[in-house]
Amino acid sequence: YNEFSPGNTTTQSWTVRGGVEVNAARLPFMIEIDYKSWQYPHNCGVPEPAATLATAPQCFVLAIGRAFSTYVPAFTPANRDVDVRAGIRIFQPHVYVAVAYMWSSNNYGYPNMNAVGGGLEKMPDFNHRFTYYGSVFYFPGVRGTYSNPAITTGPTSFSLSYNVLKYQVGVQWAFMPGIYLDAGWAGASWATQNNEAPINQTFNGPYAGLGFFLPF
Repeated sequence: YNEFSPGNTTTQSWTVRGGVEVNAARLPFMIEIDYKSWQYPHNCGVPEPAATLATAPQCFVLAIGRAFSTYVPAFTPANRDVDVRAGIRIFQPHVYVAVAYMWSSNNYGYPNMNAVGGGLEKMPDFNHRFTYYGSVFYFPGVRGTYSNPAITTGPTSFSLSYNVLKYQVGVQWAFMPGIYLDAGWAGASWATQNNEAPINQTFNGPYAGLGFFLPF
């Protein structure tokens, strides 16, 4: 859900992540990288100039700055984010409090955004054939600056700012030594922090894939 989509669904999104648990200075640490690419359709089957807000509202997108809506032809938006996490274990089994840094980008001309955040991470227990994991991270003030010199009236630069909550929960089943099936639910909620970002954004959905465990 965002200015391009009133809740459209697709199967084109994907994720990849990796992590390691290490002991340094007799303290248990974890380092993790999480990457997600959310892709979804912006539906618009009516060409200009026939499309209007009354006849084809799905074609119109609230612009940055919230001053007007503009026609956008059909395409597949993609929102991508990657965050790097570093944490220290607070209790077993494999539960960490962590700091994180997130980068966000897209394919439709909005600025790249980034911020520092923090949260909790429950890593899998690979000593068991069946295990579970989960995480929740909060990133306040995810910001980026959008500039458009083609604007002839009003401001030409806007600051986009969101508070972002990322979460996921999943299970793993080791059907072969070191290889497991992975399935779960992931999501992210982007709450606008000022009046220049168009609207709130929400991404969520189930996922499934393969994982690998490398002891060292």
